[in-house]
Amino acid sequence: MMKRLMLLIFALALLVGMGVATSAAVAGGVDGELWWRWQGWNNLDNDGDNDDAYGFAEMRARINLSGEFDGGYFTIGLQDYFDFGTWDDDAEYWHEGVEPEDVDVYEANFTLTDFLFDGFDASAGRMQLAYGRERVIGTDDWDFHHEIFFDGFKGHYVFEKGWFDLLCLKLYEGEWGKYSEGEGDIDMRGVYFHYDAMPELYVEPYILLTTMENWDEADEVDNTKMWTMGVLVDYQKDSFHFYGEGTLNSGTDEISETDISSNAFYAGLFYDFDSEYNPYIGVEYNMASGQDDSEDMTAYYAPFSSRHDFLGMMDIAEQYGETTWTDIQALRIAAGFMPVENLDVGLDYFMFTEAEVDDGDEDDIGSELDIKLNYMYSDDVHFEGGLGFFMPGDMFDDDSDNVVFAFMGTKVLF
Repeated sequence: MMKRLMLLIFALALLVGMGVATSAAVAGGVDGELWWRWQGWNNLDNDGDNDDAYGFAEMRARINLSGEFDGGYFTIGLQDYFDFGTWDDDAEYWHEGVEPEDVDVYEANFTLTDFLFDGFDASAGRMQLAYGRERVIGTDDWDFHHEIFFDGFKGHYVFEKGWFDLLCLKLYEGEWGKYSEGEGDIDMRGVYFHYDAMPELYVEPYILLTTMENWDEADEVDNTKMWTMGVLVDYQKDSFHFYGEGTLNSGTDEISETDISSNAFYAGLFYDFDSEYNPYIGVEYNMASGQDDSEDMTAYYAPFSSRHDFLGMMDIAEQYGETTWTDIQALRIAAGFMPVENLDVGLDYFMFTEAEVDDGDEDDIGSELDIKLNYMYSDDVHFEGGLGFFMPGDMFDDDSDNVVFAFMGTKVLF
């Protein structure tokens, strides 16, 4: 508690010392959230001989301070994570190795408005970024303790029919590992566009360069470089909503001297019915390439994507390594409605198969049924809950058990 209090005092003292609109930051520029969630698993190890149950609760508290100064504005955000479950360093679960309590500066940046010329804003520091449907760049808000941080610079320019961002970001700081393990910092640079082609249609093309520093005392190795190029299309008219995105990777892994050549895409079509219960139905297809028998690296890799909300609830476990967006084909059938005011009920059914399969091997990963509830008690208080069932396919043993996942929680904004 003392450590967290000292961090908050330090942040406020820093604002005072900078002489940057402190009164506005303290009086009118303070907000935050308190988010608690319990989640539990049955048959997490998918072992037919055991009927194991596992559960724990998490809480994350955030406080954000923001304000304006002559020519721009700033934001500082602190967060504290706590695990209420029984911690086991030997557990082979998705949160292995994370300390049960952690305090982070998850956001700290300032922005100069109309920098150099009108309409161009320049930001520097640690930022929370999310683009498109967050398949390539996103903030994984599901993992309370494993935040995605973007450190660096961003330029944002607005024009008549859209905007574009120039990015220069550090995704990973190798620190001493760059000398002892041979892998250094991971950086990303590029540009992301948004263009409103018509009121119903927008397009978002992007091109990004991800580099990893390679350190080798014996031989000098060039940095690994990977280009990620793609485009997102979103069209919505009346009750129909269509979206799709195609993306590919190209480059060279200098350590293995292997070319990178991979691709992924998805497309969805939804229909909203005209009713007081707001019912909808939809279908979505996903594909991401896997490793084939060529010498190239053909498995698709997203530089820093959000790992939740696009391939079912089970992907948060990373237990199987099959339901993340690589080496996979997935068909999603979705439906939902609002039975009572402010209560959203969603139903998703997924069928998963591998994208690359050796001759004679099974490709059926399995299927999943997810039921999700979201109740907005007020603008500042939300309740959530869900129940998911994963049914193993032919690639698992015949005696594998179905996996059941449940969660419930609440979020309070202030």
